[in-house]
Amino acid sequence: RGFYAGAGPAVLQIIPYMGLNFLIYDALVAGDKRVVNSGYAGAFSGAISKIIVYPIDTVKRRLQAQAFFDTPIGFGRLNSRQYTGMIDCFLRVAREEGIVSLYRGIVPSVLKTTIASSLSFALFRFGKNTAEWMHDRYDER
Repeated sequence: RGFYAGAGPAVLQIIPYMGLNFLIYDALVAGDKRVVNSGYAGAFSGAISKIIVYPIDTVKRRLQAQAFFDTPIGFGRLNSRQYTGMIDCFLRVAREEGIVSLYRGIVPSVLKTTIASSLSFALFRFGKNTAEWMHDRYDER
């Protein structure tokens, strides 16, 4: 259980995150083949997607930290289990600490995602443009 702690929220988070990321990116790019615009669109889509799914990321991290601190490998058994699962964690954090605490640490996470998504989409567009150019060039022969 400790090794897979936070796996449920991680899987639950990645599906809407990637779906939103590509949906927003496609809407912004809309057939534009310029690499720089792909980078800008990727940055924006990554940031918006991360902001939307960030509470699930917070739940994942809390469950992972709980599993680490609750094992002999961690820092000893400091507390008994604080959260019984993903839904319990989400509801208790929101109720006891406020909705805002589900967004703690969002700034560095969004910055990282913005850069990573921007580079990913820009490099994808560059690679695709290069492949299309090579195909067209060799197709003429």
